[in-house]
Amino acid sequence: MYILNIFFSKNYLYSESLTDEEAKIYAYLALYIEDIYKKVKHAFVLLYNDYINSKINIVISNIFWKNLAYYDEDLPNIDSNTYIVPELGLLITLWGADYEKNFGSYKNKYQGIFAIEVNISNYLFHRYNGYTPYKNKKSIYYFLDDKIDYVIDLKKGKVITGRSGVNPLIQTGEIMNLGNDTNDSSLYILCY
Repeated sequence: MYILNIFFSKNYLYSESLTDEEAKIYAYLALYIEDIYKKVKHAFVLLYNDYINSKINIVISNIFWKNLAYYDEDLPNIDSNTYIVPELGLLITLWGADYEKNFGSYKNKYQGIFAIEVNISNYLFHRYNGYTPYKNKKSIYYFLDDKIDYVIDLKKGKVITGRSGVNPLIQTGEIMNLGNDTNDSSLYILCY
């Protein structure tokens, strides 16, 4: 069922060049990322509400995976802002600000203070597994956009792409290469 979602999501044909094996890998990866997003978003809302109710100013840039794992033991329990999943070739980074800013840019039209960056790294995957699977990352991006955002536009909404390692929580300007699918691009999922 999930493989069909990749092929026919929103009546667009994104993955016509994928083999059956690639489609399975992409579907699994997309579901894995979606699961992380749901858990992190839920945990962050609980954490944020705790701070609001206790009248303590939350310093979102200091939220680590271990803080979020407090609310869901299935989340990665790592004392870092970046969680690495070498067997899947993923670098997942938490981004935050101390007050509300514009995600991405004013063009992005999405307000918030917290985001997850997912960098799908062929290099990392190859080093761990010995081969390179992600030739068409955009299939994964579109699948997640459809599942999380319901808008197939990687330049706006909650799921956007941009240059890797760029804090999406900036007041002015924009994420470089917004909407592009290049080797140095990341998927940004805007949570709150």
